[in-house]
Amino acid sequence: MFAAFVTAALLLVCMDYGTDLLVPFTSLYMALIFAASQKVSPLKVYALTLVCLAGTCAMDMLLLDASGGHYVVLLFWRVLINAMSFFGTAWLCNSWNRVRQDLQRKSDRDFLTGLSNRRHFMQELEREIDIHCRSLQPFAIAFVDVDDFKVINDTLGHRRGDELLVEIASVLGHETRSIDLAGRYGGDEFVIFLREVSLAQSREIVERIHARLTQQLSQSRTPVTFSMGSVSFVLNRRIGAEELVAMADREMYRIKKRGKSGVSVVSCDLTDAALAAPAKSRVAAV
Repeated sequence: MFAAFVTAALLLVCMDYGTDLLVPFTSLYMALIFAASQKVSPLKVYALTLVCLAGTCAMDMLLLDASGGHYVVLLFWRVLINAMSFFGTAWLCNSWNRVRQDLQRKSDRDFLTGLSNRRHFMQELEREIDIHCRSLQPFAIAFVDVDDFKVINDTLGHRRGDELLVEIASVLGHETRSIDLAGRYGGDEFVIFLREVSLAQSREIVERIHARLTQQLSQSRTPVTFSMGSVSFVLNRRIGAEELVAMADREMYRIKKRGKSGVSVVSCDLTDAALAAPAKSRVAAV
């Protein structure tokens, strides 16, 4: 991509040279720098800017009348104007991209816990579903709920409840792999996407997270317990993220009904072949 922009810059220089300075090309160079800022890294944008400046400088040296008394002044002035225009455009574009990316990151994060918010998590999950449909690789979704969280808010206050959610998010961030994604689904509910894991691997990860959460929070001044439901999926057709998360949510509520503080891990084969089989064969508990 960068090579294409450099080629375009050299073509612009050739066209600029062909007009014998009669047609101003400055805005075209600036437009090219802006376009590059949307596709390549900031360092490469500055490199392209330098190519544009070097090309215009060489062109000016060839076209300006060297015998004139103001040759040096005129050449310096044109190089200065071009440098300010080109590098100013590059700096503004790169600065705007940094601000935009920072705003995007902030909009994707839950303001309290720093995990992915629900909107961002579901967007990423939709994308991952498409990828796993094509690869037929298994993946898992785990749903985490704090038992009796309302009691904590009512007795100890919402400030302590918020501190508790931050502690939970810290554990989830530490215990999940870099390729996984943890998010705050809402209130005291968290959801985890585990990429390319078998049923046994997802069970190991979910049980480890549950044990770590229980251990960490048992040592705090507000001991709490957790109910977790996890579903390991295999699918070869498009199924919505909301539907898959709802299945993990239902597994979590199975634990709630059994007395809370536990883990339920099941597998669900949603391939076309499995869907043609009896329903009981599609879901297996561990």
